[in-house]
Amino acid sequence: MDYIDILQEMLRYVDTHIKEELNVEKLAARAGFSPYHFCRIFQWGVGYSPMEYVRNRRLAFAASALNSGRKIIDIAVDYGFETHYTFGVYESVSPLFRQFSREVPYKRFFQRTNAANS
Repeated sequence: MDYIDILQEMLRYVDTHIKEELNVEKLAARAGFSPYHFCRIFQWGVGYSPMEYVRNRRLAFAASALNSGRKIIDIAVDYGFETHYTFGVYESVSPLFRQFSREVPYKRFFQRTNAANS
């Protein structure tokens, strides 16, 4: 198995286990590398550090879940964010979500709510 195959397997693993606790040590062990070597290979092949990639995937999954009608706090906690505040509900915050998608979750929530009331 070459590096590309291992990285593809790691990307699939992250998506499959996105709601679980993921860390560099766990991912590196699964790939069969030391954490240091794994981080270097991952950065080379994916363009992000492993934990940046995990965070971005969690944000992508959470953003997609915003259309489900569930409470924002429940979605945030499901995807490993400690609070909805961290997830970026308030516009006065410099949230991860805004960095990821250039919008804040509450705007999408209110757009959905207003559309339902029309």
